Order: sequence, then structure tokens, then C-alpha cells
Amino acid sequence: MKLFRPYLLALPLTQGKALFGLNQDWLFQLADAPAPVKCADDAFPIDLSDKQCLGLSPALYAFDADSCGDACCSSSTCSVWQWCNGDDGDDCGDQSCWVGNIEQETDCQDQKGWLGGFQSELPPPPQPADDCDEDVMPECGQSFNDTAWRTLDIPHDFVVEGTVDQDKGDTSHGYLPVGSAWYRKHFTVSGDVKSELSYLQFEGIMGAIEIYLNGKFLISNPARYTPLRLDVTDLLAFGDDTENVLAVHVDGSDNDAWWYDGAGIYRTASIELLDRVHLANCGVYAPALVAGDIVPETEDSPATAKCQVPATVEIECLEDACEGLEYTLEFELTDGEGEVVTSGSVDTTLSGDDAVTTVAMDLGDVGSMKLWSIAHPSLYALKTSLIGSDGEVLDSSSVNFGCRKAIFDADNGFSLNDVPTKILGVANHQDLPGFGTAVPDSLQEHRVKAMQAFGSNAWRTAHNCPTSALLDATDKLGMLVWDENHHNGQTDEAITLVRRDRNHPSIIIWSICNEALCNADGNGNESPASMVAAQEIIDAYHSIDDKMNRPVSSNQNGWNTADTFLDLVGVDYAVETYDNVKDLIHNKPIISSETASSVSDRSEYINDNDAGIVIGYDTEAPSWGSTAEDAWGGVNVKNGQGILTRDFVSGGFTWTGWDYKGEPTPTSWPSVASHFGIVDSAGFWKDRTFWYKSWFDDEPELYLFPHWNWEEGEEVRMWSFSNYKEVELFVNGVSEGRKGMDVYSHVEWNVTFAAGGVEVRGYENVGDEEVAETFKIKTAGKPTKLRATIMDDVGTEGVGVDGLDIAKVKVEVLDANDVVVPVEEDAITVKFGITDNGVVVGTGNGNNFDHDPDVAMERNVYHGKVMAWIKADRKIVGVGEEIVVSVEAEGLEGDKIAVVVVDTKVRGVGEL
Repeated sequence: MKLFRPYLLALPLTQGKALFGLNQDWLFQLADAPAPVKCADDAFPIDLSDKQCLGLSPALYAFDADSCGDACCSSSTCSVWQWCNGDDGDDCGDQSCWVGNIEQETDCQDQKGWLGGFQSELPPPPQPADDCDEDVMPECGQSFNDTAWRTLDIPHDFVVEGTVDQDKGDTSHGYLPVGSAWYRKHFTVSGDVKSELSYLQFEGIMGAIEIYLNGKFLISNPARYTPLRLDVTDLLAFGDDTENVLAVHVDGSDNDAWWYDGAGIYRTASIELLDRVHLANCGVYAPALVAGDIVPETEDSPATAKCQVPATVEIECLEDACEGLEYTLEFELTDGEGEVVTSGSVDTTLSGDDAVTTVAMDLGDVGSMKLWSIAHPSLYALKTSLIGSDGEVLDSSSVNFGCRKAIFDADNGFSLNDVPTKILGVANHQDLPGFGTAVPDSLQEHRVKAMQAFGSNAWRTAHNCPTSALLDATDKLGMLVWDENHHNGQTDEAITLVRRDRNHPSIIIWSICNEALCNADGNGNESPASMVAAQEIIDAYHSIDDKMNRPVSSNQNGWNTADTFLDLVGVDYAVETYDNVKDLIHNKPIISSETASSVSDRSEYINDNDAGIVIGYDTEAPSWGSTAEDAWGGVNVKNGQGILTRDFVSGGFTWTGWDYKGEPTPTSWPSVASHFGIVDSAGFWKDRTFWYKSWFDDEPELYLFPHWNWEEGEEVRMWSFSNYKEVELFVNGVSEGRKGMDVYSHVEWNVTFAAGGVEVRGYENVGDEEVAETFKIKTAGKPTKLRATIMDDVGTEGVGVDGLDIAKVKVEVLDANDVVVPVEEDAITVKFGITDNGVVVGTGNGNNFDHDPDVAMERNVYHGKVMAWIKADRKIVGVGEEIVVSVEAEGLEGDKIAVVVVDTKVRGVGEL
């Protein structure tokens, strides 16, 4: 007997389309964990020493032989890894890792300085039977007793709930042991809901999956980032007394990523019910094209222009006889305020030649439209209804879109609505502390706003199809997007991506793949098979999105040849080659598809590899990367080549905007997370963030670091980032010199510490006497209290009663004068308390060598700060209640903060 079963919400739907969420009250249980992803000696013997195997791809983020082997072992298509030692006298050059597949050992040549491993064959994955074999795997059965399992909501990443382990985890995935798990969902579908077709939809499951519905096998494959849509028409049961049981097994050890990707049902799930004649999935295409002169935007109003919307709608018919069936498509175009711009209808007769009939919708003269831009992201909505011969609505769809003019030019770079615009981009993975990769849809706007706060205007979805909620956020907030397919050779996934995403006005670039993931057959990125696979994806992008003129690119330098098949040349690092690439490929536009990779930790001012610490000044970068001022400003680059100094470079994408789990280059254990981020994983700004704020943003900026808490008489290296022409440093009121601020650079002084304060003064012009701005830092005293506030406005207006919203609570350690204490002489552990109507989802502090679990009620302060994610407990909370969060630490005065619970409208769909 089951303890709790949620039933279908009472919805007045008896015909036509119905969509229901499957996100609440899953039952979860960890399964026996597989072996960690490591190269065992018997599987990868070191038998290719001193040989270089040709046709392999670089694994850029492997920094030693062990992590190089792990990079190969984490890919199901890799049988060979080769590590170049890079020692003096070696023939193989710098330290580097190469992974992939070779047909025979004759592809390897003798060369000093190489180590490697070889596995001749990879075993095929086991395939389950058509039905659940409950004797072998009882969890897949409909009658399995799961009452003792844990109840949770999805999205869910079970790996992030673990504890880092140097022996059981691996470097690139943040030392969090992967494993496998079962998810089971019991639900009923009301007999009042009639449908002829039923589809089960998962927006994302990470790992190798097996899915069963009512004991019947549905699918087995290595799922990762692309949505799944499964026909369950013959399996889904209807009726209030008839229970459906959905069972999903996830093996997180099956991945091809060299970064943290978690495991579990980490995006949303749903059931869609349809008639046999319906609007095809993602079948409404609403391109909007500027067709007249543009009236430029102002600070207060968007640009406008006459636009054309040559929309098409796909009608899918799964009847036995479709030819000759007659239907009507009704449409309504509304603006961002909900006002109707135009409406009408189109009569159509199905052809019968194919299951899908494409109908062109003549929207008529839509007149002048507000253009979508970074400053004014104006959106429109196209609602389409499929009407049967009896007048009944069989299906309906509403898609958001925007009209804008995006041009890439070989000489002048990128322009948006005829305004030259440098793409100031960041690349990002998808995890946050406390959530892992299962970031709630409601936090996607926060992730975007956090990048816009320092001036970024573009987001690269590295290295995969993103969650649709992220693209909704970029549309709404005015963030340009490079939309990236995960792996070359997987054309079906690229088709899924472009069909789903093509109406988003924020997307300006389609991407085939990234670096080693461009290797389609294991024989190298430039193998004939890889090139053919890439062209197939290009053709898919061009044919499915044939109106919006979005260029196709990739992050793969091997394809940047004079006769490249790319529409937009993506340069992966190699900032010193911009001029040469322009000379070589003079007729194609160019963009820095990935750049910088500078590394730093917040408020750290030494390098300590043994402790996993990277200095906070913008001085450190791996061999392939550059500092921010070099990559973007060309400060120390030959001929000043930089993204901001070359008009023909359309822009770039810094690796990365956010810190993320895993890939702790240039360190390893005890560091368990990346140091690449412009902001740390908790969203706190690093010192390096202010370089971007100074040169990505037009507003005046002045910043000084480090803190002013040192030993008396200690020499301190003070830096300032600013876009003022001159800056002057004062230590306890005494000037240490006035210096000119070179464009895209910084200034620095070496001074002697004496308690009190330092300040830097900014001057708008060289020689000005008037101080335009002052930035001050005080010496902090002993910690005396905690201060809790809402961080980044996430939760300022409350959290929803449905539990889908998140509030972000920041806690700072203060001295008696309310100055943040930047260093901890002894560890300070903040303990979070919360009233029964709320939940502490997780905590974080941005410390990349913090080994405490993400899902915890307490966490050590890191340089004066720590944060927690808070939500409402949807099962017991009420509208108007306050969720009270308390924080305390031994020997310090605590604090409290209240988060109000607000009513929420139905968010998209009801839940089963």
C-alpha cells in the first residue's frame, strides 16, 4: 500500500491538447554505485610509451597524465589517451593531452616524451529486455514496494548530495563520486481527460538511462542534455482508480564530459495528451524580419521598424487516412503588453503525402514593431489554434519571438539593429552550489543578471543544449546567446535543439560543437567523417531555421581554414593569431569563441598549489589562456591584438562567467572546483570581476584591492581597476602616487601596511584637480556579529507558495563598526535555522577547496561571506506567511531575516 499519491488537478479539459507536469513527489533511492571513472591498469596498460598516436583530439583541461587518462575513460568513444610530458628536451612540445580512437597501432609514431594507454575494444552497453525482469531488477516493476524510499521533487541531481572523496571521485568532476539511482513516480490520469496520443517528455536526464512505464521498457541510452519525447500511447492508463508507475534508472558513470555534469532527472518532466491531428511538436516557426528603415532606440524607448513575420505551422496527422481532411488555423499576434497587433485565420487541407503538413500563415501587414535589443528586449507572442471542421479547438500553441536585425560582417564585426555592438560574452556550464546541475527554472534569470551586472551581454551555452528556461530568461533580459550542440556526429540532437530554440530572438549563433567534442568518429576533428558530420549539422541548422540568417560556428580551431565551411569563424583562445586568421579567411566574420581562461580565487593573494589556492590578482592563466586584460585588451599581446582592439573580431566569450564544480585547473586536490569564473560559484564578485566592470560597462568604475588587514610593516601589492584616466592611491591619508590608467589595463603600487585605511581617487582626465570618485577600504577589527540580507534581489519580493521560487540569503561577518571582516584567523561556521514552513535547499561560500557537502545547514565563512538558498515548503506553507531564517556562529551575535510567501499563478501546467 502506497503512503501518498497525488492525483490530477481538476482541469476542464475533455478534448484537445493537455499538458501536465511530472515534477512532484518522486520516490528516489540510490543504487549500488559503479566503479569510479578511472583508468585501471588492466584496461589501459601503459604500452605506448614514447609514441604519439595521430588523429587524436586535444583534451585541453587535462593537466597531468592521470587526468588525461580520466578524460579518455570518461568517454565511451575513447580508446587511446596520450600525455605529452613537455619536459626540456622532449620532442612533443608543451604539456598536452590527446584522446580519441585509433584503428591500429601503426597510427602511432615514435616520439620522446609521451606516455599513453590503449584499449583495443570497448564493450557494448547491456540492452534490457522489452519488459521489466523483476527477478533481475525488481525496481522497474509496477508492483515494487517503494514506500520506504525518499520523496523528492525534480529537478534533482543526486551526485551533488554526496561528499567529495579523493579516491572515489575524479579531478574533472570535482571529486564527487558518481553512482546510479532509481526514480519512481506513481500517478493517475483522470478518466475525464480524453486523448488519442500520449507523450512522456523529459527536458534533461544526465547519465545512461533505462525508462519503464507500467513495467514496460521504453528506452535505454546515454541521455545528457537534449530533451526526450517518448510515445506512451499504448501504455498510459486512464481512470481515477488506475495507477501508472514510471520507473527511471540513471547510471551517472556514463558521461563524456571533462567537467561536472552531475546525474539524475535534472530538468523538468511532463505528460502531453493530444488528438491524432495536432500541431507538431515545436512546429510553429515565427521568424521576424526587419523590412524597412530602423528608427534608432533611445535610453527610454526601443528601436522600431516595419517587420515581416513569415510564420509557418506544422500540422501532424496520425490518422489512417489524412489526405483531404480540412482544418482551420487561427492566429493572434500580441505585443509585450498583451495588446493584439493582428489576428486572422488560414484554411488548410492536409496533403496526405506525409504525416506532417506545413502551412504558411499570412499574418498580413503587422506594421511597425518594437525591435528586440540588449537594452530593450521587446517580445511578441504568436498564439495558434487548430480548429476542426466542427469548430472544436483540437490544439493550441503560443510562442514568444522578437524582431531584430543581427548582422556579422567580415570587416566590421557584429551589429544589432544597425548599431555596431561588441559581443561581450561569457561561457557557462549549468551548476550552482546546493543544486548541482538541477538548477530551478526560477533561478535562470538570476544567473543571467549576475553576468549582466558586470557588463556582459552574451552567453555561450557550454557545451550543450541548454534548458529552455535559460533561453526564456535571455529573451526577457536582453542577453545574446551562442546556442551550442553537444557533440558533432549527433545530428538528431542538433535538429532537436534548433527546432525547439529557433523562435528565441536572443539566439544569434548556432554552434556545432566544442573542441574534442567535434571529433565525430574518434579519428580527429579534421577526419573526413568529422567534417561530413559537421556539414550535416550545418545543413540542419540552415534548413530548419531558414529565415533568421543566424550563422553557424564552432569552437574548433582545426576548421579555421581558408575554405572553411563555417559561416562564422570561431577562434579558440590563440589571441595572438587574430590578424593572421583575418588574413587567411578575409571573407568570413570572426569571433573569439572561447577566450581568457584566467584563474583566480576571491580574496586570495598567494599561489599555493598544495592548498588548491590561486592568487586573486589577474596574473594567472593556463598555457592555452590569457589574463583578461591580454585576451580582451591585447595589453601584452603582439601588435596589441585583443578582442576589444580589433573591429573585425565580433566579440568573444570568456571562459567562464561562473565558477563551477570540477576542473580545478591549475590545481588539483584539495581544490574541487574551477577557478576560471569571473564570479565565484556562490555569485560573490572576485577582484577580477571589476576589470570586466571597468571595460565592459560604460559607467565610471573605480576599484581597489586587496583588503587592508595585514601584519604591521608587511609589504602589500595594491591594484586598481578603473576606466578613469588617472588614479591616485592614499595610505592613511598620504599619497603613494598618481598614475595614468592605460586602456584595458590596471595600475599597481607596493606599499607598507599600517592599520587604518587606504583609498584610491579617480580623475576623469589627465591632470584634473577635481576628484571624480573615491573608493575606500578600512582595516576591519575582530569579528563580533553576523548580518543576513537578501542577495542580488533574489527573493526580495518573496517566494511562491508552490515552492518553485528561491530566495538567496547572504551572510557577512562584521566587526563592531559594521566593516566586513575579510580574513578569518579561526574558522567561523555559520549555522542556518529556518521555520517549519521553509527549506534550506543548500549553502555555498565560493571556496573552491571547501569539502563540506552542498546540501547542509551549516557552512564555514570564506573571506567574510557565505550564502544559502531558501524556498517554501509547498506542502505546509500558506500565502502571507513569513519564512524566518536565522543565522548564528559561536561567539558572534546572530541575525534573522524574513522572507514572505506570495501567491502564484498557475505556472504553465498542472501537476500529476
